[in-house]
Amino acid sequence: MPESDGSPIRTGRRHEALVLELLHRHGPLSRGGLQKLSGLSRTAVYDAVARLVADGTVVIDGAPLAWRRRGRPVELLTVNTRTTTAVGSAPAAGSGRADGTDDGKGDRAR
Repeated sequence: MPESDGSPIRTGRRHEALVLELLHRHGPLSRGGLQKLSGLSRTAVYDAVARLVADGTVVIDGAPLAWRRRGRPVELLTVNTRTTTAVGSAPAAGSGRADGTDDGKGDRAR
């Protein structure tokens, strides 16, 4: 029987990756918005967001979105741009420029 890929650590990392992807793609979202877009359970979203906020990858954006009649206010979550880069924005390998364009010099000393 093949080994299962559903260990809690791997599953948690996949959930975190999905949350980050959605925040990059859609901008600031609430936990409820993440739940609707991802199809994950409430607990999975809250756990993934808690880990991402704890390590500084995701931040709670400013003031609460709105007060509801009961419970906690809705908070918007966003990717911390000081600690992460946008998906696909890494410079090209061997490029001499930070913007990923090749100036023809490659990695040669200047």
